[in-house]
Parts: sequence; structure tokens; C-alpha cells
Amino acid sequence: MILLSLNPSTDQFRKFINDLSYSVMLSFPIKNKEGEIIDFELKLFNPCAKRELPALQLWRPGATLWELFQEDAANGLFALYKKVLDGNTTHKSDYYSPVTKLQYHNALQSFYGGVLAIIKPSKAIRKRGSTSKDFDMRLAQYKAAVFEQYRIYL
Repeated sequence: MILLSLNPSTDQFRKFINDLSYSVMLSFPIKNKEGEIIDFELKLFNPCAKRELPALQLWRPGATLWELFQEDAANGLFALYKKVLDGNTTHKSDYYSPVTKLQYHNALQSFYGGVLAIIKPSKAIRKRGSTSKDFDMRLAQYKAAVFEQYRIYL
């Protein structure tokens, strides 16, 4: 992949990711005195990511993963970033965001000492659990259908 061959500090890299039709973010680890990763600073993202991920509307230089994606980070995103970076691996998965209520295909790659996230919204719609409102609506539709069918006998 050409993206992985580009150095993130170059203008060529920035132009390349800005022209992509899917979301790309680059984050670097923040470590405590003991050398443990405690957060990730979001350094770079493309316009598509800003449109599709509401949390990026709050981005400012120095903004972190925990600051911007609190609920997602608590639901495993932070641990996944850490695992990818510590293991120098690539991780591909589908991810449901409790914030946007959307399903995403994502790939996380260890990249120049940070984590490169490539995120595409999934075409599949995540099934919601039935709510009492859904049940009431279906019951009302059923009653109306039964009434229509048997009203001539009433």
C-alpha cells in the first residue's frame, strides 16, 4: 500500500491522505514517567475523518484519544491502539461506535512509532434490540390488519 510507504512528516503524505475518500487518522503515544502508554495524541487526520467522526469537531493541537473519543476509548479503542503499537501489528475489524451509532470497518497499523487508523463506514446496518415503542408499533399494526380483515363480520 502506497500510504504505508510515505513518511508522515512530508507534504506528500498529507496531500495523499487529504485526497482519500475514507477516514484516516494518525496518533502518537503519550507515555508516563515509567514509560507506559497512557493516551494517544491525535496528530493528523483527513477531511473525510472530520466529516464522519463528530468528535473531531473538537480537535485542537494536543488533543488526545481519551479527550476526543471518551466513550469509544473506554469501550476498547484505547486498548486496541495500545495492543497494535506494542505488538507492531495490524488489526482489522468491524467496530460499532456507541457515539455515532454506526458500524465501521477499520484497520489499525503500527506506523512510524504511532498508530495509523483507516476507517470506513460499513454498509451493513447494526440490528437494534427491540424497544417497547417498536413492540407497541408492531402490535398496533397487527391489530389494524386483523380489524381490516374481520370488520365485515363485526
